[in-house]
Amino acid sequence: MGFYFALVYVFLRFSMAQESLTLLVRVNLYLALLCGLPAVVLALVGGGAQRASRSTTGKLWIAFVAMMAASMPFSVWLGGSASLFLGYVRTEIPIFFLIGGMVLTWKEFKMLMNALAISGVCALAMEKLFSSTEDVRLSLGGGSISNSNDYAAHLLMLLPFLLWVIFIPVARIYKIAAAGLLVTGLFFILKTGSRGALIAIAVGFLLIFVKGSGKLRWTLGLLGPVVIVASFSFLPATVLFRFADLFGNNQQISAAADVTGVEGSSEQRRYLLRKSIEFTFEHPIFGVGPGDFAVFEGGSRAETKHGEWQQTHNSYTQVSSEVGLPAAFFFIGAAMTGLFSFNRVMKRAWRDKTPILVSTAFVCMLSMVLMMTCMAFLSLAYRFYLPALTGLAIALERIQRMEFSDPAPAAAPVAARAGIAVRRPPQRRVPRENSSAWS
Repeated sequence: MGFYFALVYVFLRFSMAQESLTLLVRVNLYLALLCGLPAVVLALVGGGAQRASRSTTGKLWIAFVAMMAASMPFSVWLGGSASLFLGYVRTEIPIFFLIGGMVLTWKEFKMLMNALAISGVCALAMEKLFSSTEDVRLSLGGGSISNSNDYAAHLLMLLPFLLWVIFIPVARIYKIAAAGLLVTGLFFILKTGSRGALIAIAVGFLLIFVKGSGKLRWTLGLLGPVVIVASFSFLPATVLFRFADLFGNNQQISAAADVTGVEGSSEQRRYLLRKSIEFTFEHPIFGVGPGDFAVFEGGSRAETKHGEWQQTHNSYTQVSSEVGLPAAFFFIGAAMTGLFSFNRVMKRAWRDKTPILVSTAFVCMLSMVLMMTCMAFLSLAYRFYLPALTGLAIALERIQRMEFSDPAPAAAPVAARAGIAVRRPPQRRVPRENSSAWS
């Protein structure tokens, strides 16, 4: 029961279905609360939270939350920090324990991956339902990802799960549909004009060339750039000028009178990054308080007359300046251990000749790398993204050991440490005919 409540909750968070329904019917149905509360209770009763917290990643997330709590007495605005902390503990970090502790079998993990792929379709549908016409850049008319940059990052995180549909053995019609949605998603991301997302796409292609298989490397390596370059011909001029600014094409930018805000935006971000690093070294242990960078910068510490009153636009310096360097270490460490877990799964899967696990671990790693790159340009440190993706990592690594390894006496201690009864039949290696087309 806990798993199914968690599955619905994860779908609601990733698909933004609750926000979409609220925008459509103008009434908050509290679906996430109705599913999330039972999921958390059953995770505690069923041992899921304990399983997730015993992992290295889980200990790092717990340490990060502890540093957030410890930094609040040193906050420049205690009320704002307390509100953010309570919201983080109530609605953001629990998803790590739900995914990392309640997904116990390969069947359950596939259901979760399918839910994430459907979430990607829902996120793409938001463009048709809520796209805003107030700006030339693509943005949404409301919700927590209405900002162009936030919407681009959210799409980038979900698109790899559509790529997973192409890898697994399903009907050809689903693969064709997933491929079409991938191209559409890349075009939507470019329409947002997010320069950070464009950099993340480049990093994603680099990861494909380094870690991807030969078929994937050649297919995406050749077709991907062609699709992206072709998409530029359909983009508004303002968006193109934003991308030109990324490559330092100042002549083109200065020649266009209607994009004078582009250079100002870049300068503002450089200023905020510089101030966040400055505050980090001035308050290295506890920071200025969770969520209080804008308040601290906008007050007496502002270089300008009135201050920018903006977030850092860098999730990593957001943590270091607001919660301190130890918290930044735990935050980045939790993310890196998740990446290492995906990498270990891929290596073991190559060795054991289970390509379905290779493809699954790769798309999860790709999603996480894309999100971590976007977070270098956005203030998303206190959102559910990294806890959820690291939860996928520890769940997949546990499942590989339990169900895809050769039956051996060592399987029993692994199951005992995970708090799971040994189930002999699932320990058999997955038949070759059920493997994916990854090659």
